[in-house]
Amino acid sequence: MNQKTAHLKVHEWLAVALLIGIIGTLAIISAKGNAHTKPNFTAYNKGVEILVKGAVAYPGMYRLPSEVTMQELLAIVHVQPEADLRRLSMERLVKQGRVVNIPERSMITVHLQGAVKTPGPLRVPKGSRMEELLALPIFSENANTQGLRKKRKLKADEIIDIPNKK
Repeated sequence: MNQKTAHLKVHEWLAVALLIGIIGTLAIISAKGNAHTKPNFTAYNKGVEILVKGAVAYPGMYRLPSEVTMQELLAIVHVQPEADLRRLSMERLVKQGRVVNIPERSMITVHLQGAVKTPGPLRVPKGSRMEELLALPIFSENANTQGLRKKRKLKADEIIDIPNKK
């Protein structure tokens, strides 16, 4: 019986051993590299789940670290301009399972004319006071804003004429 058996030469065995070594080394490097990119589930397990809805750009369920404040949460969900934040305590920690509903304030439109950068309609929350307009970057450099230092509430469709400085 004449059987042919496959025999590898020495250099072929060296090539096979080298390939196995390279593949093993890459597997080890890959496993160590992935250890740094895996999410840290331990931190999330100690976190809180919060449902956010209402006057925000990104409503939904959030899983956040347990030390998150209301102010930090509101920065994450991007509060809308019409959001009513008057009853929220910004420094308070948000608790597990909390549903945060950000109510909307009713909005009114006032009309600006005179020494303003962009004359025309301006939407403001209902109940806003005349003096609150001073905090907005809407006035031209030569605007006389002394007349705005009143505490009275703005009225819907009111026309506000801002005079120039003399």
